Amino acid sequence: MRLKYQFQLIQAIRDFFLKEEFIDVLTPPMVENPGMETHIHPFEVMSKIQGKALNRYLHTSPEFAMKKLISLQDEELDKIFQISYCFRDEPSSEIHRNQFLMLEWYRKNARYEKIMDDCEALITWCLKDLQKKSLPVKFQKLNFTKLTVQELFQKTIQID
Repeated sequence: MRLKYQFQLIQAIRDFFLKEEFIDVLTPPMVENPGMETHIHPFEVMSKIQGKALNRYLHTSPEFAMKKLISLQDEELDKIFQISYCFRDEPSSEIHRNQFLMLEWYRKNARYEKIMDDCEALITWCLKDLQKKSLPVKFQKLNFTKLTVQELFQKTIQID
C-alpha cells in the first residue's frame, strides 16, 4: 500500500507543476560529465561488448542538462521540471540509496524568493491532494517561516 502512496505523491507533484505551466522535460541519464562535486561519486558506464569504459557516466543529478535546456535562446523553455532517477556510487545506508528519484525545477530569470514560493505552494498542493484522496497524511496544516541564512544561524546557533 505504501508504494501506491508514493506513486500518488509523484503524480500530485507532476500535477502541481503542470498546473503552474511548467514543461515536464526529459534529459539523458547517461552523460559525458557527471558533475563537479568532489564528494558525489558517479557510476561509470562500461561496455559489455567492448569490455571497457565508455567515458560515460550515469548522472548524479539532471541539473546540468536542465540548465542547458533552459538556456536555449530559440526555445520557449522558461519553466521546466523533471522527476528522474539519479545515481550515486556511494555506500548504501538507512539514509542513502545508490539510485533514487529527484525532483528538479527551474524558472528562467526568477529570483530565489520565487523558488521559495514554489516550495511552499508545492507542499501545500500535495498535502491537499493527498488529503482529498483520503491518504494517511500526518499534517493537517503547515506553517511556513521564511528566514535568511543569517537569521537562521542567529536563531539556531547564535552566530552572526
